[in-house]
Amino acid sequence: MSEGQQFEIPPKSHDPQSVETILEKGEIIGRSRLEGHSVIDVVEIKDDGKGLFRPEGGEPFLGRFRIQLELLAKVIDNALNLELIPEVVRRSIQGQDGTLQRYITDAKPHICYYGSGPDWMEIISEEDLAKAALFDYLIKAGDRKRSNFLIDKNKKRIWLIDHDDLMFSEIEGCNYGSDLLYEANRRGLTRVDDEMKSRLEILSNKLTQILKEPLELGTKELPIELKTLLGNIKERAIATFKTGLITA
Repeated sequence: MSEGQQFEIPPKSHDPQSVETILEKGEIIGRSRLEGHSVIDVVEIKDDGKGLFRPEGGEPFLGRFRIQLELLAKVIDNALNLELIPEVVRRSIQGQDGTLQRYITDAKPHICYYGSGPDWMEIISEEDLAKAALFDYLIKAGDRKRSNFLIDKNKKRIWLIDHDDLMFSEIEGCNYGSDLLYEANRRGLTRVDDEMKSRLEILSNKLTQILKEPLELGTKELPIELKTLLGNIKERAIATFKTGLITA
């Protein structure tokens, strides 16, 4: 990836593993606070753009499982082949452990566009909306509001971000819901095709594996809260596979 590209959205042929390698091993040459955020930093990676660093435990009451949940979100995205969540890895920077996520150059939180142009519902495709709704249904998304998804107006893409304890509402106990899931239900985009059903089976098997060997989530042992969460996501995946419907 050449200098100045800044992790721009890759074509279908792009290998996400190369992005993960950059995030894991790229030379850090700068770090500054992300505007409007109290704990998230923008990290400059030599010759390869930027990443977003979220330190473990940096957010009061929402940082207990930040690393594991960010990695879990990407595991689900990969298993279902959704391509909705930027690549993310576990990394220690300046003595702080956390997650480093690919910085999407041209995408902004929907809240930045609010009242200044077409609504996100007019920008993204129904296919991407249905995928995002499935993801949010599976994780029982508790905080998918205007600040917690990105819109790339030029490429007409949506990206899902901020997978903390509050987003996984079964961890935090709060549930403000998902605007994406609500809109998909309103449009009747609740049917899952055979290809996605096969991906749900892959996800179910993957979660079973992680429950036994959780190193992929950056931990040797899962606390009871995360074991319960993974079990519930697996149950919803199996139910959706059987019915072919999102039943939110």
